[in-house]
Amino acid sequence: MAKKDTPGSFTKNFGWEESYEKLHSAIANGFSAGLEPVTRKSWRKRSGIKDKDRQLIPMNFFLYSKKGIEDDLILVDRLVERAAQPYDIDFARLALFAFHLATSGNWRHSKWPDGRVAGWANLLIREVAWKDGAWSMNMLKRSPRLRKRS
Repeated sequence: MAKKDTPGSFTKNFGWEESYEKLHSAIANGFSAGLEPVTRKSWRKRSGIKDKDRQLIPMNFFLYSKKGIEDDLILVDRLVERAAQPYDIDFARLALFAFHLATSGNWRHSKWPDGRVAGWANLLIREVAWKDGAWSMNMLKRSPRLRKRS
């Protein structure tokens, strides 16, 4: 029998066992026109993520949306600002923090009117990222490509 609030398979599908670099790139691409609110539709086109289902991972678990008058918007916050800079461990930590909170706002057709899309995020942090009284460095390590630059 499955545990209550188990994490979805998107964690492995998005490649997070390596780093949060794919998330960083998607956010940076999605806001490539500047650090200002962008429609969810525009963000999807710019994100660089071809799979429409995988586009929802950053949109619904990391970014903050708000219902607009005509279009739903993704707002600029500290994570978006940080994605405008080169990827590093600080971005990974901030992304993990954003994921842990998982309060994504509201948009048309949202299944989570309270904005809490991942009740299991807290469990993931407590059971995977936090081990034996310390953070698991594997959750936050830099990608092999970045280590070559250091």
